[in-house]
Amino acid sequence: MTVSGSSDYYAILGFADAADRASITPEEIKKSYRKIAAENHPDTVDQQDKAAVAAATQKLQRINEAYEVLKDPELRERYDRFGDPKASDGGISAEWADIFTNRRGQVEDIIKAARAQNKQPDLSDVNFFLLNLDGMDLSGCKFGKAGEEKEVGAFFRNANLQGADFSGCKLDVAIFENANLENANLNGTTLFCCSFKDAKLKGAQLNDVKDVIGDILFDNAIMKKMEMQNAPLGFYHFKNVDVFVLFHLSFSPAHRCFRRFLSGKRFYFITSIKWIMS
Repeated sequence: MTVSGSSDYYAILGFADAADRASITPEEIKKSYRKIAAENHPDTVDQQDKAAVAAATQKLQRINEAYEVLKDPELRERYDRFGDPKASDGGISAEWADIFTNRRGQVEDIIKAARAQNKQPDLSDVNFFLLNLDGMDLSGCKFGKAGEEKEVGAFFRNANLQGADFSGCKLDVAIFENANLENANLNGTTLFCCSFKDAKLKGAQLNDVKDVIGDILFDNAIMKKMEMQNAPLGFYHFKNVDVFVLFHLSFSPAHRCFRRFLSGKRFYFITSIKWIMS
């Protein structure tokens, strides 16, 4: 489904023709969101066409904005009553925490305070929705929260994430392009339309992934000594990845990675692998 320029959150998520919007369940909203977000992901367009990539990014932002409102019972109720999730009971727009504001300063303050006390920076209470952390030093930071699946949908391009702990997180359209994820802990995560293009993943752990939704891109990534045990079936792209490294990855069910295996609507997809043995 192609997303139009509509400002109707229900229409954006594919419910334009729904007769009774109040009857749409959270599960239906989540399912439709995942499908539409995957179909309109920026990685589905020609990466050489910068205008197309920018347009696709804007579409995805609208999709994410709609989902953030409709998945939240309170915001959805306000939207249904007033057509504005910011509206108060009197129908007047009130100041609220804008999900698109730049929260880099909050992250920087947490990291600075923790490192001053030689403690691990704990970012588990940060709202990562569309948060731009490009180029930041996030080495050793903890992103997950015990007992819950923390959603992390941020931009980490060119960021330093050495030794970072994402265990148990849902990486929701997280962009790690050209990031340094050496020795990072990504165990037990859910991967939803993530990009690890050109990332450094040497020594990283990506074991026991819970689920894979949409395309997961590892194109041109450095994956030497990376652990990837018990990975579920999904759309994995390993273009120009060292094939010697791939021999050491273990998928579940245990398959060699050089053929195409179908499982329902999912399969491994690996193209243009370099035969580099050193």
